[in-house]
Amino acid sequence: QFKQTHADSPYTYQLDDVLARRYKNEGRFDESRQAFQRVIDSKHGRGTETASKAQFFIAETYLTKANALVGEDKDAARL
Repeated sequence: QFKQTHADSPYTYQLDDVLARRYKNEGRFDESRQAFQRVIDSKHGRGTETASKAQFFIAETYLTKANALVGEDKDAARL
């Protein structure tokens, strides 16, 4: 709701960062990556430490998902 009423706020990218971390913690990796990308692309977030962390977290979501898939393959092999 804040983003809708204050689209040009210099704090919107921070809201996207919090939202992205929430999605990441919930395992909603696609949504998480989209929100992290908004941090990186935002006018006010670009070039910040938050944007740098967002790039790292995007990579981490891919790694976490890949590790989960490998774990599933090992579980299936045991059956």
